This record gives sequence, structure tokens and C-alpha cells, in this order.
Amino acid sequence: MLASPLNGIPVLRTDDARRRRLVVPILVALVVGALVVALTAAGRQDRLAGSGSTLGQPLIDRSIEAYRSAASADNPDRPGATGNDWVLDGSGLEYEPVGSMGGIMRLAEDDVAFAVSDYPLSKAALDERQVVQFPLAVGALAVAHNLDLPPGATLRLDQATLAGIYTGAITRWDDPAITALNPGTRLPSTTITAVHRSDGSGSTAALTRYLSGAPGWTAGQGALVSWKGGVAAERSSGLVQAVRQRPGSIGYVERTQAQQSGL
Repeated sequence: MLASPLNGIPVLRTDDARRRRLVVPILVALVVGALVVALTAAGRQDRLAGSGSTLGQPLIDRSIEAYRSAASADNPDRPGATGNDWVLDGSGLEYEPVGSMGGIMRLAEDDVAFAVSDYPLSKAALDERQVVQFPLAVGALAVAHNLDLPPGATLRLDQATLAGIYTGAITRWDDPAITALNPGTRLPSTTITAVHRSDGSGSTAALTRYLSGAPGWTAGQGALVSWKGGVAAERSSGLVQAVRQRPGSIGYVERTQAQQSGL
């Protein structure tokens, strides 16, 4: 998790928060180190372009910022420089969040040197593309909703109710299956709009892997599945926007992105 008072996310002074303050710099250092190794291996010392996961985008963006800061500070022609006045001149690191599947597909292009995916490739797929893979970080997927709740109330869902929402078996927020999980909370009869990703997404792969164990789940699991109804949105940013624009809607996105969007 990436959290900072600067982006409006409250940082709790708990043991978990203190651990995150230690873990996040380590993760950023690992990512920067991996990208620098890729730069050297690619034989291009000035530019490295990648694409892929929108769930991992916050970590990649922070790693890029750290790399730019280091590159500026190490430039002998710019004494005292920092990343704050780093100017993009065609060099450095570039990342396009196109989804895990999109990033993997773009590996075939000459101008893309790396991809970030939320799910691993099989050995056959690695051999076919002549690439290697390694883990960078562990991320958290959040179920985010646009539902007005009484002050202090927190919505509770489980595997069965979430699967019911995405299969169309549960269509209103005051469905008995949901109210049973939220005793004492008055839920409206608002129609539920289930928002899903339209592009190949590691977030979809993670969600459907979780829902595949629920009774009545028939959509399968993977980065692309056949959804029954609902609203499709491209990329995490599109999903967040779709949920924010539709009262009573629900979706899934990386937890920091959900918090930053106010969901």
C-alpha cells in the first residue's frame, strides 16, 4: 500500500502503518533496481518504455519518480538538481497503463522493453515470447461502491453475495442476502449496477479467481470473462469513473486508487 498525507489519504500511526513506511521504500528500491537492470540489459541507457497493469500503476509511477530524482541528482551538468525540476526530454522511464493483458501483448513491439502483469505467464507463454518474469510486489484489490450509507456504517459483502451481484442473481441493495450480512444498517432498494473491466485485466483475474468458489458462479476465471449484464469500463481509471457516476454501483480496483477517488 502507498499512503501519504500529501495525497489526502489519512495515515494512521499504527504498527501496520509504521511497517508500510519501511516496506514501501524497499519496494520502490526493488522496482527501480529492476528497471535499471532492464535498461542496461536492453542496451539503452537513456530510455526504457513499458506498459501493463493499472493495479500496479501507483507503485510504478512512484518508482519512475524515484529514478528520475536519482538521475537528475547524479547528472554532473546539473549540480544540486533533484527530481522536482526533472524535465522529460525523451529519456528516462515511461509507463503506459493499458491493463495486464495489453501490456503482455505489447511486449511484441520493439519500443516496449517490459510489461507489468497482475498474473503470471505459463512457461510455454514465456518461451514463446522469449521473456523472463519475476515478482515485484503484492497488491490489494478492493471492492468499491457508490452507495449512501448511514454515518459510521460499513457495507459488508461475502463471496456468495458478490458473486450473486455479478451474475445478476442479486439486483437490489436491500436484497435479503445483503441485509443479513448488515444487521442494523438500513439499506436502500436502489438497483445495483455491477461495473466490470472491458479490457484484459489482472484485477479481473484476481476477482474471478475469488468468485469462482461461490455457488452458481459460471463465468469462469481469467483476465477476460463473459460477464452477464452490468456496465463495462476500460482500465482502472474508467472503472472508477463509471462507479462514481452511477449511484448504487459497485466495482473492483486497486485499494489506493479507490481511496484516492473517494470511493
